[in-house]
Amino acid sequence: MINEVSEKWEWHAENGFRPEFFTHCEVELAKVLLDANVKANPEIDSKVRYWKQTYHKILDITSLGGMSWDHTNKCIVVDDLTMWAEYEKLTTIQCFN
Repeated sequence: MINEVSEKWEWHAENGFRPEFFTHCEVELAKVLLDANVKANPEIDSKVRYWKQTYHKILDITSLGGMSWDHTNKCIVVDDLTMWAEYEKLTTIQCFN
């Protein structure tokens, strides 16, 4: 997927990928993984949706300040514990509303 997107801008759309992109990925995966039977919908689509959700959660957390992303260990580093406590309060309130 990364090679396709970086080499061919034709797959880009305003809100992500063009609709045919996941079908194209399904065809390309079938060439490499002969017996995998990976489908564009639901497997590829759900993975991309999950990645987007995770990315936005990390972006929200790190934008608060006092926290950053560690690229080496692939985790959030909390520099200020009060900011983490504030984030926990915000997420708890959102869950119950």
